[in-house]
This record gives sequence, structure tokens and C-alpha cells, in this order.
Amino acid sequence: MLGGYVVDLKGENVQVQNETFYFAFSSAASAVMTNVSIVDENGAVVAGPVDATSTNQTQGVNFTDTVTYKTGRHVYTVKGKIPSATANNVTIQASTNPAAWTNITGVTSGNTVSFSTQSLFTMNTMTVRAANLVISNSPTPAAQSIVAGAQAVVLANIQFDASQSGEDVRFSSFPATFTFGGLFVAGNLTSCQAWDGTTALNTGSNIVNPTAAGVTFTLDNSVVVTKGTVKTVVISCNISASAAGTVALGVSGANIIAVSSTGVTSSNTVLPTGTGGTGQTMTVGAGSLAVTVDSSSPSFTVAAGGSSGTVLGAYKFRATNDGVNLNRIGLVLTSGAAADLTQVTLWQGATQIGTATFTGGSTHATSSLTSVVPLAKDIDVVIVAKGSIATLGTSQPGVVGDIVKVDVEGNTNTQGTGTGSGNTINATAATGVLGVQIFKSYPIIALDSGLPGTGVADGRLLHLKVKANSTGSVSVDKMTFTVVASVGSASGFQLYAFTDAAYSQPVSQYVAGLVGAVTSGTPLVFTIPIVVPADTTYYFELKATTVSAPTGTSISTTLNGDSSATTTQAVAALASSKFVWSGNSTTTPADVGSPDWSNGFGLPGFTTSNIVNSRSN
Repeated sequence: MLGGYVVDLKGENVQVQNETFYFAFSSAASAVMTNVSIVDENGAVVAGPVDATSTNQTQGVNFTDTVTYKTGRHVYTVKGKIPSATANNVTIQASTNPAAWTNITGVTSGNTVSFSTQSLFTMNTMTVRAANLVISNSPTPAAQSIVAGAQAVVLANIQFDASQSGEDVRFSSFPATFTFGGLFVAGNLTSCQAWDGTTALNTGSNIVNPTAAGVTFTLDNSVVVTKGTVKTVVISCNISASAAGTVALGVSGANIIAVSSTGVTSSNTVLPTGTGGTGQTMTVGAGSLAVTVDSSSPSFTVAAGGSSGTVLGAYKFRATNDGVNLNRIGLVLTSGAAADLTQVTLWQGATQIGTATFTGGSTHATSSLTSVVPLAKDIDVVIVAKGSIATLGTSQPGVVGDIVKVDVEGNTNTQGTGTGSGNTINATAATGVLGVQIFKSYPIIALDSGLPGTGVADGRLLHLKVKANSTGSVSVDKMTFTVVASVGSASGFQLYAFTDAAYSQPVSQYVAGLVGAVTSGTPLVFTIPIVVPADTTYYFELKATTVSAPTGTSISTTLNGDSSATTTQAVAALASSKFVWSGNSTTTPADVGSPDWSNGFGLPGFTTSNIVNSRSN
């Protein structure tokens, strides 16, 4: 393409019988341009082809064909063949002067017509570039492990770069070189093919079955690399089941210059250039599958009897060397009893993929998945186990206070099929979920947001909410508070309990709601456990009877939690615990002598073992 121009007509079509164009070269040409023509926007030739009339630095071309320009705006392109000896980077600028065009008449009226443009105008400058092709190894795929027996393994991507070419470039074959390491030999490779996207470039008898390190890919049809683009050719091979060691595939310098390529327009021979290399090394290994606890797996928590959808653990599955089509997952109860769970479901994201049941007191269960779960090589896939907790209480199957831990079991219990090798791959499991402790009901602890952050001189140090889960009432028997003051001071701490959010309706078992006097850092054991009804919230207020609060005073109050779990037991055995409560699974209200009590570890609200509130003045 040498240039382009626009003709915008109104009224009637116009015919031109003689047009002259000029082409200014940035340096003298050695020969005339040939086959110069005018092409319309549909690709049809409307004038020419003709040759230039001289070899001057500015060459002229005269078209004597009658050209009909139609009404409306239309784009025309001037094309021609540049002399083959023209040097790279020579520029050519086309120009014409419509005032010099002759025999311009209206098609309908026959009248002589003059174009409004009556002076010389130039078109865009074109730069001459010879055909050019650079061949190199792509940095992808990266060096990695591959599996023996895998089919159509991508070993290399070869890049054919015509981004700096002046024309499209064609080639029909190219050589490449394998580099073998260890016990790997050429015979471990079969069915090697070159691919342009999803299109195989060598099929049938052109498929390569290497017998030596050097191979040539003879293509079924020539491949054209469009100028200004880079074409990536993918090389894949089948790996024998007996393969071991390493293999790499690349194009060497000798491979590059051996590629026979030509310019599509000029038919000139193109000598490729590029930096050769061995390519990335692929190491043959066996497929494997590892299962570990994922970072998203929940911390130790509590759950109510009869609840469903409790997250028991999140497990990370990672296939190495080979992708795996996972078809079953084995589970093992490492803590708790089969009777604690009625069912376990397995989830990948929002999709349920399997179900498992611990039956007959067994601590092992296997889930055959509803559909195969594909695990791509070297990509983590997270699968979550959710449990339905058995009902708890007198004559019920679940065991109050059990810590239920469900882990993935390795070996043949969790397995799949290698996507490349077709081999059965058993998992290795190094799990260890933190567990879920089960109760008939449990309390949910939270700060009450109604207490302002300033004004501590009023003596109110902390407002606390305790809500019983909807599955049953809970009893609270012990709380431990720590009070630290800076600048000012506070003393005479007292804990009050109320049944309403306005802190105006005291609990019935204590006069004016006063539970007792509190010593900072020392547990307050309730004279009578406070029973919070199911799905109900009670409110606790810690106050100081004496406060010295000059400007700058800050008082921090902490409700202390517990740092480790305890199995259910009598309250008397929880002397070292800081927060003591009962899920009331055996008696209501709970008897402090019953084996139905636990501490604050894992309760909702005690996310960091403590609940802290600060007020200032």
C-alpha cells in the first residue's frame, strides 16, 4: 500500500479519464515501481495496473482508465510493487493534484466538474521494510514436572515473529532439537505435533516420532505469519510410561537459519534470525496427591445439637506432576464419636460434591463423589466438610462436650485417576482440623454498643450481652474481669444482670440485679447460676462505685476468656476456668453438680479469648 485518499461527492457520480500520482522516495530508487493500481474500499481495482514512467527520486504514474467516483464518501487506496533493490527504511510519500486531472464530467449531466480540492496534497508516509522473521523459544511453558505415560504434553512454544516485517512471511517446515537428561531417550517420545491454537499443523505421516535429538516438523500446509504479528507454534508429545529423567525442546541457532521462508508478496527468500536455546527442562516424575488443612479452615468453635451445615474443616487438595480426576474422599474421626454426627457433606464452593456417614460406631467413612472433581496439576483446590450434629440431651445419641474432629484419610481411601497418565493416584493426608465441641445449646457473647466511649466518671465500665442459642437455654456460673486504669483510678467493682437492653429489669434471682462484688483478675462465682432462656439475650453491667477520673483518664475493662478447651464436667472441676457455663442438656436449670459444664474457649464472641472495652474522660 502506497497511500490512500477520500473522495466525497454530492449531487451526481463523476467520471475521471486521466489521473497522475507522484511518489517521492527519500533516496533515489534503482528501478521504477510496477503494477501500480487504484483500489476501492471493496478491494476492487478501478484503475491500472500501470508502471511508473521514470527512476527519478520522485516517480510519476499516469492512469488513463476511466474511473467513476460515486456520490457519498468513499476511500481509495493506491497499491504497487516497490523495486526489490529498495533499501530498508526508505520512505515513500504519494501525492496528487486533482486540478491536474483531466476529462472530469458528471455521469448524469455530462457537465464538466471541478473538485473543490485544487492543489497538491500528500498522503501518509510509508516506510519500506523487507520481509523479516525472528524465531525464538518462548519462556513458557516454564520448567516443570511432567508425568510418565502422559499424552499430548506441551514441551515448548516456538515463536515466529514478523512484527518488524514489511510483508507476510510463509514457511512450511522447521527443525528443532531435543536435549535429554538422565535416563530419558528419544524413544520415550511419540506423536509429536505442532499446533496453531487448536489446529494441528502436522498430521498423518507428518507426525514426528523422534529417533534422535534432532527432528524436523514438516507441516501439512504452509503457515503464514502476518506482518506486524507474532505466531506461537505449540509443540506437544506423548511421554512413554517407562520414561525417566529430563527432556527439553528448543530451536538452536543452526535450526533457525535452516528454516526456509519466503515473503508472501515478493516471493523473496527470507533468512530468519533469532537467539537459539535448549528450551525449558521438563522433569519426569510420578503423579501424586497431597491433602492438608487449608488456611480457611475454622478455628476451634462450638456447635449446637441438631444443627446442620456446621463447617468441620476445609482441606486443600494439590496434585503434583499430573492432574488428578478425584473420585472419592475418605474421612476419619480423629476425635469424638460416630454418634455425634448424623451426616457429613462435602462441598467445592457452593456445590455439594459428596455425602458420607459414620455408621455402626465406625470412625471411618468414604464418600464416592457425585461427579469427578478435576484437580489441575500444581493448582490448589479447597473442599469443605460440613456436619449435621446429632441431637443432645437425656437419652439422645450425641455426647455432650465431645470435640468432633473430621480429617481426610489418605492412602486408598482418597484417590483419583491421573489425567495425563491414567494411573490410579492415592492421596497422602497430613491434616489436623481444630475441631468443633458440641452442646445442646451455647451462649453467644458480645459487647453492647450502647455504652459511650467517654464519660467514665459515671462508673459504668462495661456493658455485655449474653444470648442463648435457639436450641435451648444456657446457664452462666462464673465470670472473670480485669480492670486497668491509666491516670485516674477505679474501685469497688460490682456486676449486675438484667433481662432488658435498657438495663432496668433485674434478673429475678438477685436483688436489684446485683450478682456480686468483683475483684480485678479474680473469678466471680455466682451464688445462683443465671439461666438465659433459649433465643433470649440477658445484659450484664460492670460498675465501679468509686472513680477518680481527671482529664486524660482511660479505663480498660476485660472479660477474660479461656485459652484451651475442656471436656464437659461438673462446675466444681472448672476452678481454673475464667468463664463457666452450661448448655443445660441434662437438667434445667442446670445443677452445679451435673457433668454439663464447660469454659469459654471457642464461644462466639471470644474470638481472641477476651472481650475488651475502654472508656475515657
